[in-house]
Amino acid sequence: MGLIGLTMNQQLVAAIAKAYDLDRTKVVFKDTAPKDAAQTLQSKQVQALLVVMPVSEKYLGMLRDIFPRSAKLKPGLILLDLAGAVAASARAYESYDLPKGTFRGSLPIPDDDLTTLRVPLYLVANKKLSSTVVTALAKAIMDVRRDLVGEYPLLAQIAPASADKDAYIPIHPGAAAYFDGEEQSSLDKYADKLFYLSMLLGFLASALAAAWKSMTRDASVAADRPCYGSSACWIKLRPPTANSS
Repeated sequence: MGLIGLTMNQQLVAAIAKAYDLDRTKVVFKDTAPKDAAQTLQSKQVQALLVVMPVSEKYLGMLRDIFPRSAKLKPGLILLDLAGAVAASARAYESYDLPKGTFRGSLPIPDDDLTTLRVPLYLVANKKLSSTVVTALAKAIMDVRRDLVGEYPLLAQIAPASADKDAYIPIHPGAAAYFDGEEQSSLDKYADKLFYLSMLLGFLASALAAAWKSMTRDASVAADRPCYGSSACWIKLRPPTANSS
């Protein structure tokens, strides 16, 4: 069996070989370059070709170009009926139904939805990263997806990660909050901090008022007392009157 990109897909080959017990049937995978794929099939050096690629018009066009249009060789797709079993044992992969007519041509291929394997790509964040940051990142990505999906159809395949507790890669709480519609507003985020800050400011204001009141009371009491010892006093001298001796 030929495989385009054998080196980078060794784990996928191992998962498929295990599910179908290909070692017992002595199936061998051969690394095949895209330019040699058609010739390799025609010369029967391989009986089938395994391709791992994005399902987008660009890459489907590249796959169609592998096969000469005038050749009698017509491509067909093989059902992976054990895709679910492969995904269960190798959780990096998912069972996937390829839509009818994905591989366009004179005859739509496949002629019905076809079960195969999907290799998802994950954007992974450190679990210690702030939920606020991850929520904003998830929102930005989905906004870009919405705005550019018409120009870049491949973006339509961007989807939320599984929120299941036993998911292969757990979803970050910040991303989960965004996709569940539970993202907090700025007021909600800082409500507790604002509450405690207002309490602190109220306490400080009361303390300052009490201190100021105490200081002004002490100053008025001191003004009514005579000067003793080394205390500095301002004495207003009045000029003598006519009755003074």
